[in-house]
Amino acid sequence: MTRGNDIVSIEFPQADIDRFTRALRSIPEKTGKSAKQAVTWASVYLLRSFSASTRVSAKKRKIVKNPLFETNGKSKEERALARAARADMRRARYGVMKYQRDGTQKFSPIYRGGEFGAAMKFISRKKTLVKVGNRWEEYKPGEQEGTGENIPGLANHPKTKIGRSGMAKKVWTWAQSNTIRGGTCSAFDVPDVASITWRGGTVSPEITVRNKLRYALKAFAGGRETVESAYGRAAAALEHRISEEADKRIAEAARA
Repeated sequence: MTRGNDIVSIEFPQADIDRFTRALRSIPEKTGKSAKQAVTWASVYLLRSFSASTRVSAKKRKIVKNPLFETNGKSKEERALARAARADMRRARYGVMKYQRDGTQKFSPIYRGGEFGAAMKFISRKKTLVKVGNRWEEYKPGEQEGTGENIPGLANHPKTKIGRSGMAKKVWTWAQSNTIRGGTCSAFDVPDVASITWRGGTVSPEITVRNKLRYALKAFAGGRETVESAYGRAAAALEHRISEEADKRIAEAARA
C-alpha cells in the first residue's frame, strides 16, 4: 500500500487474500464477465471496504492548551522552561493542532491572547492587560483561562475550522467510482491526491490504485486492524454479489 511517496507495510491475513483471490477468479466462470470486468468488480469491493471504514473528521478542530506549557513527564530543566514560557504573556494560551504534510500534528497558536480576541494590551513580557467591560485589568493566567471552550472569540476562530473535512473518505469514494476509467483525483482544490492506472490490456489486466494522502492510514476508524481486515470484508461482499449474479444468470437461462 502506498502513502504519498512512501510504502506503508500492512500485513493482510493470507487466508483473507486467498479467499478474495478465489472469488475474483470465479467471476468470469460464474457470471460471464470478462477478465477486466472481474478485476474491476473486485477492486470496487475492496475500495468500498476501505471507504466504509474511513471516518470523516469533525468540522472543527478541538481547542487545546499550548503544549509548550506542559510539565508532566518532563525533566527538571524542561519544567523550568515550560514555566518560563507560561510566564511570558506574549505566548498564546490556546490554539489548535494541525496536520502537517509529513502526517504529524503541530500546535498552531491563536495569537493576541486569542481567548480575549483583540481586547488585550501587551505592556511587557510579564504584564498584559485584558479589557473587562469598559475597564482594563491585569491578566492573570489560570484565573481567567477556564477551558478555553467558553471564551468569546476563541471557539469560532478561523483556525478551528477544518476546510477539508472528509477528504480521506472522498478519495476512496472517487477511486471506487472511477475504477473503470482510471486517471487522477483532485479534491478540495488539492491536485493529484489519488490515481488509478491500468496495465495488461484485456487479457491480463492489472490495476494500481494509489492514495497519496499521508494520513490515509490514520483516517481509518479502527486504525491498522481495520485496514488489515479489508480483504476479508471485501471477499465476503464480493462472494455475495457473485452468488446473486450467478443465480440471476441461471434463472435467465432457464427462461430462454
